[in-house]
Amino acid sequence: MQGNYDLPPSPDMLLLGTITAIAAGTKTRITPVLETPLTAAWVSMLREHVLITRESDAWIIDPTLSDPSVLFILPFDDIPYRDLIVFAALGMGKTVVFKSITPQRIERWSAQAKQCGFTIEKTDVEGSTGLHATDIPEIFPESIPVDENDLCPFLGLLMGSRKRGSFQAGFQVSNPVRHLCTAFGFEFTVKNLTERESDPIARRMRFMNRKKTVSEHAQSFVITADFTKRPDGRQIELTLPGDEILQALLITAKCLVAKGSLALGNVPIEPWASQILNFIRKMGCKVSVQETAQTSFGSSGIVTIQKFDLVGRKVECVPLYQYIPHLPSMIVLASFAESQSVFRELQDLRLDVPDGIDTLERCIRALGARHGEMPDGIVMEGAKEFDGFDLPGKLPESICGAFAVAGLRCMGTTTVNDEAVLARWPEFMAIVERLCDVRSKAGEGT
Repeated sequence: MQGNYDLPPSPDMLLLGTITAIAAGTKTRITPVLETPLTAAWVSMLREHVLITRESDAWIIDPTLSDPSVLFILPFDDIPYRDLIVFAALGMGKTVVFKSITPQRIERWSAQAKQCGFTIEKTDVEGSTGLHATDIPEIFPESIPVDENDLCPFLGLLMGSRKRGSFQAGFQVSNPVRHLCTAFGFEFTVKNLTERESDPIARRMRFMNRKKTVSEHAQSFVITADFTKRPDGRQIELTLPGDEILQALLITAKCLVAKGSLALGNVPIEPWASQILNFIRKMGCKVSVQETAQTSFGSSGIVTIQKFDLVGRKVECVPLYQYIPHLPSMIVLASFAESQSVFRELQDLRLDVPDGIDTLERCIRALGARHGEMPDGIVMEGAKEFDGFDLPGKLPESICGAFAVAGLRCMGTTTVNDEAVLARWPEFMAIVERLCDVRSKAGEGT
């Protein structure tokens, strides 16, 4: 597997940028945009809320519709940044209509809404479940305590309702909305409240004892997001980074097929998009990252990977929304790794239908990897070789793409449903053929 390849633009960030433009009420130009069946689905989902005009490789987002719909209908359940988008729509006064949703998911969102002082109510919309918000406060409580999985819905609520709020957190903030706020002129600040040791000797002693528990060195931050600023009439220009899911797939393929040199360009290298890179670093891989450009979602650059032996690792998948695009690829790598891998903090996946952990385990069983189930995760034992396998049924592109890549290391034929893969990357097979030199055991081209 070798060559140079620049990732196409991210459709997930395209959707996130469009939602932000709608909430801001600001005309926005987003580039570059690759027209695919998936981006066509975004247009269909948003057409009652915004005017989208295609111009060469750009979208022009004009949210000044005279009579936008109050119903925000989600065509499928696994849209990216779902919690943020749902709460942004609720903040805009819309009723969000779902194809399917569990009582457990509604309960989770209702608890998050209660923290902010408002209520989510359930309603029937022509046989489908709809949710709308009532009693959204004019002023939010100061320093609402949040965990890392709360941040997206709370930011979405503030964005949609065009309000200001602050959160108290014990974690470093990594979220593409932070970069979008800069592009739109909104405020997003993070203040570290952790007391810094002034005595240099004491600092040195603390550094030497850095293996202490996390609780002994707990950090505290106040996150302030202010979406109250009104647009000044100028058109906002957004530049998209590369596709973070395709990044994970190609990095996984390269780790499974060590021979050759592969350089990936236009890779989003911000912490919100780097879970697969962090995972292979823990496995022992030396990753070279060169920053080459700035996008509206942070830095992008070139990534190259040196040959290494896959070794299992334990991963705490927090915040989960950042791991969802990369988790299937990480599981595939763990399937071929020496020793055990453990993926924890996945319990939120159980709140949907189908159960997200059960879906991943079905794919792992099809591959043939040894694994065990936990209430909040998956434990796996890697192996060096697997036969080919069949993975029928419609699955998210991150899952079917990752297990298609697993077929590169399997001894037999692998068949995976390609519906979601080709909807996101119509040229997926051309990409694989361009980067992979596939040969049989006898050395003949296949």
